Amino acid sequence: MELTHARLDLEAYDGSTSPHQIIPRKAKEIWIVAHSPIELDKPIDWHTHRKEDHVYIPLMPYLTSSEPELALAFMFELGCRVKVDFGRPIRRLHIVTGHPIHEIETEEHGSRWQVQLGFGFVLK
Repeated sequence: MELTHARLDLEAYDGSTSPHQIIPRKAKEIWIVAHSPIELDKPIDWHTHRKEDHVYIPLMPYLTSSEPELALAFMFELGCRVKVDFGRPIRRLHIVTGHPIHEIETEEHGSRWQVQLGFGFVLK
């Protein structure tokens, strides 16, 4: 699986639109994009892009672990969820990360990253 990444400057947004990335779609690519936060045991608002020239990837707010191995586990979980939901292997995962990322302390879970993320998948 190919992994691509883009960083998005959140401070450049004035509030008139939500953070997002628009990227070109190659011919015959089928993109699956999450338009709602990805959470365990909750339905995901997936959008499929088969014919558009560009793909819109919105960023969603997440509170994730600041431990690298748990962040990697989160990415693995995403890939498994897409494969289960669509029954096809993933050729590419594209992650958009909003910056800056803030580290905050929570009473329940300790140190967490407060981050804006967007996810797009290209199916094989």
